[in-house]
Amino acid sequence: MSDRRIPKEVLKEMAELRQRLADAEETLRAITSGEVDALVVKTRLGEQIFTLQGADTVYRIAIENVNEGVITLSTEGVILYSNFYFAQMIRTDLNRLIGASVFDFVTQEEHDILAALLQQDNGHDEVVLRSGDGAQVPAYMGTKKMQLDDVIYVLAVVTDLTLKKREEELIRTGGLIQSILEQSPNAVMVCNAAKTIIYASKVAHQLFGHNVLGQPIDSILLSIRKSDKPLRFADILSDDVKDGTTICTEKNGKPLHLLLRYGKLGEGGDSTGIIISLTDVTSLKQTEQLKDDFIGMVSHELRTPLTVVVGAIHTAMLKGITPEERQERLRDAAFGARELENLLENLLELSRFQADRLVINPSKIDIAAAVREVIKVLRATSQIHHLVFDVRQKLPPVSADEIRMRRILYNLVENAIKYSPRGGQVRIFARLKGDSIVIGVSDQGIGISSEDQARLFQPFQRLESGQAQTKGLGLGLSVCQHLVEAHRGRIWVQSEPGRGSTFFFSLPMTEKGTVDH
Repeated sequence: MSDRRIPKEVLKEMAELRQRLADAEETLRAITSGEVDALVVKTRLGEQIFTLQGADTVYRIAIENVNEGVITLSTEGVILYSNFYFAQMIRTDLNRLIGASVFDFVTQEEHDILAALLQQDNGHDEVVLRSGDGAQVPAYMGTKKMQLDDVIYVLAVVTDLTLKKREEELIRTGGLIQSILEQSPNAVMVCNAAKTIIYASKVAHQLFGHNVLGQPIDSILLSIRKSDKPLRFADILSDDVKDGTTICTEKNGKPLHLLLRYGKLGEGGDSTGIIISLTDVTSLKQTEQLKDDFIGMVSHELRTPLTVVVGAIHTAMLKGITPEERQERLRDAAFGARELENLLENLLELSRFQADRLVINPSKIDIAAAVREVIKVLRATSQIHHLVFDVRQKLPPVSADEIRMRRILYNLVENAIKYSPRGGQVRIFARLKGDSIVIGVSDQGIGISSEDQARLFQPFQRLESGQAQTKGLGLGLSVCQHLVEAHRGRIWVQSEPGRGSTFFFSLPMTEKGTVDH
């Protein structure tokens, strides 16, 4: 179409558009070539100036103030730019960073990880940085490759993981502490300043019979008494109840002794709560009571024969006493001394066993001769008992500790006399049975119930004779059991109340007729 046929107005508008297009192209060329520092733009608020240098400053300020380390690297790891936060992170002067190798600020073990990050277009991994003072700084690094004027750079954003790692460590430590508390035999409770239980171990729940978590501490402490008064949380906070105090409560109708330990939570004088530990020391209290009872019992039992010995000797030394009376008093002294010796021997044997120092020295002994010797000694102690040795076959020599064998026989025969207060026959018998020799001591005494038989061989057990408690420490049968078992034998009893008792013990024998040691 010829220009002559286009209206002049249209031609004029087209010329203006061509000029505006040319101006725009020139502006773009000037911007890209760096010849333009600012643009004036018409807006609804009027004309405003936007400088390209100002935009760069905004970005730079943002990078400098971000809470992340930002660095620009060459592909070889040379630091071309670093923000202030990264310099702070590794405690190094910013001027020392520019031109340095980033590998100098990473631990040797992490060099391979860093090298791999520099080669990736988009990478991320955890690394351990090395600060200027030699400390290790756990960090998370993300990298991205960029190209500018045909040169490849690596932009790295580094996040300090120190606090995160510390929190993880605290969580792990907290889990470990909780696991330790759960395995503890103590009842542990933690309550806050509002007197509410915020933690309780498994043992604490078991001790009070229900879940105590979230409960007011005073409602839980009501069942615990100190000096016949309920224990209160306020007493603990005010130190009215001292740390290390033993307090008492009940469980299943039985007394329960608890050792109270506690510590306040918080710094200075500000208490944010308290941790309470309750340790069951009931068995320890019972042991202490047994010890006290034992000391009292031993003192009494040793004093009785000692009094006989001292009194008899003192009387025998008096002037004007006849020879017959003197001889009788000396017999009394000998009897008391024998009783004293018997008590001490049983105590020593039990002590050796408990200390694992019981040693058996076997030799070939005549068991019949040992029985007769024990009968001879004990026959003089009672006028109302008839001691009989019933042996119907020749017994072979037995390999045993002769002193311990006499101790076993003495204790059993003395026990038969002691628990036959009305007298009667005490029969000692022995026979061969298979590859063992069995020895028995039978009496016509009060007998033993099945309930008492269950505790018969425990130390310090004395059965009632029907009139008064039988004298002695209650060690004889326990010592017998330990000595028989030390010979690889066994001991047992057959008895009914009112029909007497028979104690048996057996010793294993080899084909040659000796105890197998």
